[in-house]
Amino acid sequence: MDNYSPAHVTLINSKLKEKVEYILSSQSLNLMGRSPDCQVVLDPQEYITVSRYHAQIQLIEKDDNFSWQIEDKGTTNGTFINGEKIVSPYTLKSGDRILLGLKGPEFIFTTEILNPTVLVEDSPSEINQDKDKLENQDINTETLKEDITNKKTNKEKIVTNKIEKEEENNQNLPQEKRTDKPKIEKEKINLDTYLKPISISEKSLFNLLNFQDIATLEIDSKEVQCCVFNPQNQLIAIALSNKNIEIWEWQTKTRILTLENAHRISVNSLNFSHDSKKLISGGSDKIVKIWDIENQVEIASLSGHKMAINTLCFSQDDKLLASSGSDKIIKIWNVENQAEIASLSGHKMAVNSLYFSNDNHYLISGGGDKLIKIWNIEKQEEEKNIKMENKSPIQSLTFSPDNKLIICLLQDGKICIYDREKETELITLTSPDIWGELIAINQNGNLFISKSPDKGIVIGQI
Repeated sequence: MDNYSPAHVTLINSKLKEKVEYILSSQSLNLMGRSPDCQVVLDPQEYITVSRYHAQIQLIEKDDNFSWQIEDKGTTNGTFINGEKIVSPYTLKSGDRILLGLKGPEFIFTTEILNPTVLVEDSPSEINQDKDKLENQDINTETLKEDITNKKTNKEKIVTNKIEKEEENNQNLPQEKRTDKPKIEKEKINLDTYLKPISISEKSLFNLLNFQDIATLEIDSKEVQCCVFNPQNQLIAIALSNKNIEIWEWQTKTRILTLENAHRISVNSLNFSHDSKKLISGGSDKIVKIWDIENQVEIASLSGHKMAINTLCFSQDDKLLASSGSDKIIKIWNVENQAEIASLSGHKMAVNSLYFSNDNHYLISGGGDKLIKIWNIEKQEEEKNIKMENKSPIQSLTFSPDNKLIICLLQDGKICIYDREKETELITLTSPDIWGELIAINQNGNLFISKSPDKGIVIGQI
């Protein structure tokens, strides 16, 4: 691509005093947005209306001509050129003003596209002769190009012959007068010293998702409403469509107990306390219930939600309980006296998952609006809001043990891992159909529960 000049965009409305210039690559896409892997990276704190991947600029070749094109990435706030919103790829001109959203960052695009040319090394007299031919004669352009190319080739042959002649003369000289470069003897390397077996993990990209069935419970998968592991991973609580709750020791496939007619209507969510002595349940009757597992009795009933409850969780010290659902309101309760201590709002659709951080300082929530919200428990306010681009609704959320990562199970069966601080997606895994329908992941992220029409409830591990 020798027939174009480099292009760049200059950010002109940043909080920085100096304008910021970004050189555009001619070999690949130039992404503009808040994501760290964009070529034009924008400060997410300053430009909150800009998407992670907002727009792209690339060099396009057509009929030996080059042009720079910009395209919006399907964003909500749009991309504007000289004040006009673009809905299809737009060919940029030097001086165009690029605006990412009406209140977003503004750039000036600068370039100079050159037409295709043939570059030759001729003397001034030869150049003038060729110029005269073009001015005074009707000459076929391709013939002239061929003539110029032949001249260049002949010059290269002369230089090559001269070098070969000098080498031949050098060989005919006496040994003491030759200009041969001295040969340097290099020490031989024994590669066997380095080619020894090394000890590395057998994990690879080819077996990263090696899902192994380790237990199967013969329960009709159509009857299962929800499942959850206890923190120690020995037990599974299962809510059935008949409103019963069953607790199983899954390794021996033993049903330990059944809580019959646990709710008046369907049970939508279950969770264990961290000592596994209590179980909480919530359902379409808008009631949160706390159960004493050992004595198999209900010890508390909490009301306050206006619609069905979809998710429940204990804090890591079991002193707090969080609940939410179709009313989009997150309620935090004191477990000891069953008092409501906070009511948090911010989601636009039903909340499907809640999880406390391991230090009990934060709560994460997610649901139908595809937003991951991080709440400060002490301040009782939203601290971060991570928007998931082009994803299905969230089914469940879990913090990693160090609170740095967030694991999301989506309703389409995909598993996404996000960096909490950078608010960026690290990886997305698509579960194979042979796994069945994934419905739960344990706190360590290494055990799964899936519903299989043929097998029933399947417990698997990576």
